[in-house]
Amino acid sequence: MHLWRSSPWGIYPVCDAELHASLLPNHSPILRETWTPPPQDWIKVNCDVRVSLESMCIAIVARNYLGKVIWIHSARLDFSDALCGEAAACCLAVSSAAELGYKYVIVESDSRLVINALNKKMSHWALDNYVSFCIKSSPSFSSCNFSNVSKNCNFVAHNVAKWAFTHQLYGSILLSSVPKELLCNDREV
Repeated sequence: MHLWRSSPWGIYPVCDAELHASLLPNHSPILRETWTPPPQDWIKVNCDVRVSLESMCIAIVARNYLGKVIWIHSARLDFSDALCGEAAACCLAVSSAAELGYKYVIVESDSRLVINALNKKMSHWALDNYVSFCIKSSPSFSSCNFSNVSKNCNFVAHNVAKWAFTHQLYGSILLSSVPKELLCNDREV
């Protein structure tokens, strides 16, 4: 049985947090304006949602410590609540990382409300099931951190969500099928 500790970045076992404390990025209340790669041995998964009138597309883009995209996944949801879509995208990031066996994960979203709920800084009834899913998934990881980032740090997930929705591409997406211009960190495409 693990002793769990919570922090502004997520919930993790005490022993692993102490072991890897020097690897975690220094988070401040001011949102970063540029995307940075995760520490070595970690992956960073950016999440976003594209909402229409009756459905939406959630998308995640995972990158390694070199900033290289290692996987992309999207899903269609048959409802159109943007807040719940942002939370569902974070859940997709957690479940995909666990399924692929990653142990050190940073999940980034530009939804402050969702990240605050996942970090137990606040509660929002509409997000309770998503938060519960992520907490129940946390034993799959040595450390899983949730970070709120500015929209400027999340363009790659935003661009992929918009593109996947337009082309109705859902599931695991081959990297070779994604137009390279979508994978930019600095602008909306």
